[in-house]
Amino acid sequence: MNYSLVTADRRTHIKIVVLSLVLGIGVVLAGIGTHLRDAPVSTSAVRAPTLVKAEKATLFTGRETTAIR
Repeated sequence: MNYSLVTADRRTHIKIVVLSLVLGIGVVLAGIGTHLRDAPVSTSAVRAPTLVKAEKATLFTGRETTAIR
C-alpha cells in the first residue's frame, strides 16, 4: 500500500489524477445544472432591475461621546 505521495508508484498517481478530474467535472456539472435551473423564465425579468431603498443610518456605540457608523 502506498501511504505517501513521495514513494507512490505511477499507478497511484494516475488514480489520484483520474479521481480529481472526475470530481472536478462533477462539481462543474452540478454548478451548471444549478445555474440553469435558477434561470428566469422570461427575459423581462432579467431586464427589470431590483431596487433597494436605503434605510436610516443606525448608530452603534458604547459611550455617548463615541459613535461608530
